[in-house]
Amino acid sequence: MNHKVLVIRSSIKTDGGFSGQLVDNFLAELKEVIPEASIVVRDLHAQPIPHLNAVTMDALYGGDASSAEASAALKLSNELIEELQEADRVVIGLPRYNFGAPSILHAWVDYLVRAGVTFNYVDGAPVGLINDKPVHVLNTSGGVYSQGSDSLAGWLSQTLGFIGLQHVEFIYAEGLGMGEESLANGLAAARRQIQHSIESMGARPRLSLAAAQGR
Repeated sequence: MNHKVLVIRSSIKTDGGFSGQLVDNFLAELKEVIPEASIVVRDLHAQPIPHLNAVTMDALYGGDASSAEASAALKLSNELIEELQEADRVVIGLPRYNFGAPSILHAWVDYLVRAGVTFNYVDGAPVGLINDKPVHVLNTSGGVYSQGSDSLAGWLSQTLGFIGLQHVEFIYAEGLGMGEESLANGLAAARRQIQHSIESMGARPRLSLAAAQGR
């Protein structure tokens, strides 16, 4: 059975930055456990999503979509929602800029949250309409934010949960701007978290084969 993985890259660096490295690491590890997985990549730097304005926001919120700009925004939103709905798993590369998400990731989120499409209200309470699936967020930062309340993790988890994605895992690579030793330790800690996350999905085929052969 095919396992579709939607990958969201949000680094503004042309080489993908540290978050891109961790995404690559995660996908390589994932392929060992789910070799049949197919990867769909949405690179928000290479494929920019226009930020909302009065015209496009009105279109996405059920208003006038008669202009070319509004129609294009509605078409893009539908495409992004379909990508998300069809995925079995989501991997998000998320560098932290000025304590928050890159604006290009915020734009992606803005095009996903639509009343009657990705959420409804039932008896006054919001109900997400996106099929739930695991979301792995690979967060890189110059400082340390995982100890205590993390406003970025809170915002993204709350927003994704609002449209139906309740299982959001944050994997932190922290202290990357605090010297070479801290950089190495931060990336190593994130890779260990990735390995733990992947191992929780099931035994690796190559390890199972080795065990069967008595190695």
